[in-house]
Amino acid sequence: MKTNNLATNISLNKLIKFISVLLFLMFITQNVFGQSNTGSIIGQILDGSNGEPLIGANVIVQGLTIGAAADIDGGYKINKVPAGNYTLIFSMVGYSKKTVKNVEVKTDRFTKINIILDSKVIQTKEVVVTAKALNNTEASLLSKRQKSVAISDAVSAEQFSKSGAGNAAEAVKQVVGASVVDGKYVYVRGLGDRYTSTQLNGAEIPSIDPYKRAGSIDLIPANLIDNIQAIKTFTPDRPGDFSGGIVDIATKDFPEKLNFSLTASSSYNSQITFDQNGLGSIESATDWLGMDNGMRDLPSIIGEDTYVPLAGRAQTDNVLAKQIDDITKAFSPEMNPNKRTVPVNQSYSFSLGNQFDFFGRPLGYLLSLSYKRNQSGYFDGQVNRWSRGVIDPNKAQLDTTFFMKDRKSVDDVLWGGILKVSYRLSPHHKISINELYNQNGNNSVRFISGSYPYDQNSDWLYQVKSIQYKERSLNSVQLNGEHQFLDILNMKIDWRVSSLNSYQNEPDLRFFYDYVTQNDVYGIKSNLAPERYFRKTYESKKEFQLNFSIPFKQWNQETGKVKFGGLYSDKKRDFRERRFVYSPSNRLGTYLRRENGNISQLFSDKYLGWVSTDTLGNGKTLNRLPVYIQETDQTSSDYNANNIVKAVYGMIDLPVFTDLRFIGGLRLESTNMIVNSIKEGQEGGKIKTDDLLPSVNLIYSPLKNMNIRTSYGKTLARPNFREISSFSNYDFNGGDRYVGNPGLGRTLIDNYDLRWEWFTRPGEVFSVSLFMKEFKDPIEIKILDAVNNVLSWTNVDRAYVKGIELEVRTRLDFIGQAFKEFSVGGNLSLISSEVDIDKKELESIKLYEPNASDQRPFQGQSPYILNLNLNYENIGLGLSASVFYNVFGKRLSAVGSVGAPDVYEKPFHMLNLSVSKKIYSTLSLKLSANNILNNKIEKIQEFKGTEYVYSSYSTGTTYSVSLKYRL
Repeated sequence: MKTNNLATNISLNKLIKFISVLLFLMFITQNVFGQSNTGSIIGQILDGSNGEPLIGANVIVQGLTIGAAADIDGGYKINKVPAGNYTLIFSMVGYSKKTVKNVEVKTDRFTKINIILDSKVIQTKEVVVTAKALNNTEASLLSKRQKSVAISDAVSAEQFSKSGAGNAAEAVKQVVGASVVDGKYVYVRGLGDRYTSTQLNGAEIPSIDPYKRAGSIDLIPANLIDNIQAIKTFTPDRPGDFSGGIVDIATKDFPEKLNFSLTASSSYNSQITFDQNGLGSIESATDWLGMDNGMRDLPSIIGEDTYVPLAGRAQTDNVLAKQIDDITKAFSPEMNPNKRTVPVNQSYSFSLGNQFDFFGRPLGYLLSLSYKRNQSGYFDGQVNRWSRGVIDPNKAQLDTTFFMKDRKSVDDVLWGGILKVSYRLSPHHKISINELYNQNGNNSVRFISGSYPYDQNSDWLYQVKSIQYKERSLNSVQLNGEHQFLDILNMKIDWRVSSLNSYQNEPDLRFFYDYVTQNDVYGIKSNLAPERYFRKTYESKKEFQLNFSIPFKQWNQETGKVKFGGLYSDKKRDFRERRFVYSPSNRLGTYLRRENGNISQLFSDKYLGWVSTDTLGNGKTLNRLPVYIQETDQTSSDYNANNIVKAVYGMIDLPVFTDLRFIGGLRLESTNMIVNSIKEGQEGGKIKTDDLLPSVNLIYSPLKNMNIRTSYGKTLARPNFREISSFSNYDFNGGDRYVGNPGLGRTLIDNYDLRWEWFTRPGEVFSVSLFMKEFKDPIEIKILDAVNNVLSWTNVDRAYVKGIELEVRTRLDFIGQAFKEFSVGGNLSLISSEVDIDKKELESIKLYEPNASDQRPFQGQSPYILNLNLNYENIGLGLSASVFYNVFGKRLSAVGSVGAPDVYEKPFHMLNLSVSKKIYSTLSLKLSANNILNNKIEKIQEFKGTEYVYSSYSTGTTYSVSLKYRL
């Protein structure tokens, strides 16, 4: 914890220094135009066949002796253009000239004109258009998706801002075929974190969950994101360890002119805001910053190599008794939640960016900061467990294990910042650095109470109180370079060096279990003693990627490209866990009963530690330790892990004919994964493989704005570090014990895709996609010990996923002028999957259900996902409004524990509304309502046609108001 705070302080100091420098730069460069009556023309020039920048393309202002050449990004800038109307002429050798008329330049303003040039093979005559006809710039039609080599979908910052998304996890739900599980993990095309790669600006986000491979994208605030792209088919220049998709989150880039914005917002939740019975716990002085100040840390008296002495010896050894006393009393005595009044939610964001000439070359920067504190929870929850009971194929219903009411309060703090600096060394060489830091603190307090018939005391009231603080951080530093060598085959080289570090600290997770009889007598079950957990997960990833791209002219003089390169990735993880329980378990209930259920008294000096010394009749003394702390096996779950991936690839992008494009190649990926247990004598795990991954893509364009794509690619999925270890640990969320399997192997996947897409107008698209995936040796849960609920992982034989995706985005002006400000969008995914059930588990299931299927769907896979949106925008009034609807079909949430059916999450309907109004040219107001329908989030188990509620709660409707100032 202290190490993490130090790292945070260093990052904050860096940000403060950068802010000071950038404010100074802004001050000395803010008046780009001086006092002259001139403006600037900026834009980007792209190749019409593949969307690539046309480096060196020329643009001149007719009638003036000024112009510019496109740089490595295809960008150009013409400064000091006198105010007025002009004609621009765009040209490049081998491409048809294009003339743009009626380009208006205003004083101290930037006029943006993006353009595409077509090869003379496609367009033989000069093209003349007007600036008005370009509408939102002609390049908007030439989106990355239309010209990309892979099948992909994307959502922009503008779109998910309208939906009310607060972080990347909420925003990605709008991507076709994407859903989010547990509020943070992305599932694409029904496939979970094992088959989905989450990236930040092209570099994989490390995981901080010991049971998950993918990173937690809820850590990234929405206002720091420019767009989210889901790449659904494999090409050799991308990592090969995915099947569902690569979700790449691109952070904001610096603007072309001075940009300053400041936003403040507040929100009210219909269910919990201002509630005086909210649950809480003692907070540290820095909780408002999303980090604990050390208050919850493991007491300093217990070092990494310090063990708690056994109490039996301490009864006659004063030194050991004193040591146990000191250790026991060093822990916080708080084990019972307190009450608090729930405040309103609040969030703030700040952004500053600009570009200016530095030694005669453009340097751009962007600094963006955000802070959000959000309260959530519920008071109407249920949490139940069911069992099949005795083996009886004729059994008509499940037995009740327990039936509980559930209350929960969550105080969540998320803040983050981005600093991006980019510098063009010359028109053909550019370098940039991008640093992102996010910090999250989540204080979750829960109270569960109800009956426990399985314990044969159905009239007793059982209670579980938990206090959990979880601190997470994500730090990313990326250095990128792009270089064009016109004299060496017109070669383009791009490279990226990245360092990503994630950290999760769960200090002092506390559970207290007790019961009250029908006669108001309190007690504690001897097998459910109060306990405390301390967990830390640190994962880092260092990566270097290098790509070479060489264009060429094929037989029809159309431009193709050869691309090759490599990647080196080194991922490390350290996991530590310590668990403490209060003893002696058989006497805790007696003490609680004596204090009439007063938990504070149980953890006072009256009972804690060494309270007295008794003298026995034989003259010997006996130390009394009524309640003391003991530690379970200290290092049984701790491990270090390392995964080194090396890859090389080669591919070609070849226009076979004017309308047919072939993209294909091979990627060789070498994996060396090692997991080492900290405990001596405990076996680790290892995977070492070399995989050759082919990819073939064909793109047929019967019309300039229409594509028919077909794709085949072989990819793989690796087990995560936890799964290939040999040790076991307890999952306190599910109640099962998991044992790793060092014999696990990786999964190979054959992916087949077909898509038709039609880009009718800028910002409009119609598409239909079909896909099928075949898995060899997929990894699934298996049962090791049916009696004690011990689970592990295994490779089963086969699995299949297939589906169809439909998408439409269109304006409604074709209906009539009354609808010209309206647009609609929607996408529907229909997905089915089949995965073999482990043989031993299947045998157990068929004891109760002889006709049970030997297959189940993938965990987290929804049979359907539907997104709909209706948008209104009146630029003249400065008014916009949007309605968003999302629903997913019933999906497998968890494989059922032994003796219980699988757990499914029922469909959840989400309806959001937002209205935005520009008050002044620099000030806008936004009102929104999220989760208007307030459906219950419900998980169920089904048995012989009857639904049994596994868990259920609702989160209320959230109403928010925000004010944004922007220059």
